[in-house]
Amino acid sequence: MKISLLEGNLQPATRSADIASSDIFLHMLAQTINPIIGGVGMAYTYEQLTKMTVVQLRHIADGIEHEDLKGHSTMHKEQLLPALCKALGVEAHIHHHVVGINKAEIKAQIRALKLERATAIGKKDYRQLEMIRDQIHRLKRKIRRATVED
Repeated sequence: MKISLLEGNLQPATRSADIASSDIFLHMLAQTINPIIGGVGMAYTYEQLTKMTVVQLRHIADGIEHEDLKGHSTMHKEQLLPALCKALGVEAHIHHHVVGINKAEIKAQIRALKLERATAIGKKDYRQLEMIRDQIHRLKRKIRRATVED
């Protein structure tokens, strides 16, 4: 199938060569409006940007005028990603939150156990120390199991 990229639409072709799927993907990206920078692109999340190839990231950076993106065509992904996040106003990390448990209550228990651990170390009560460390470990694992991404 032949495709042309006239006026922001994918239309039957006036272009002689077939367009690769990556070109179609990049064209679709260029059609959306980014409210943050007021230009071409779309509002991205950090996770979406990390899953893109360096070629796709460079294409996004082409349409953005920002000081951090100068020389973006020669940047590697690990350099380009933070600069692009800064230019787009995207936080450069994935957000997590805890579901189904009271995290504050568990953290208070951990703090209390850490105080007990300090006294057990002072008394050289190694059996008690091992039990306290196991309890702390179980509580921390409970928080990690209940953590989900935004």
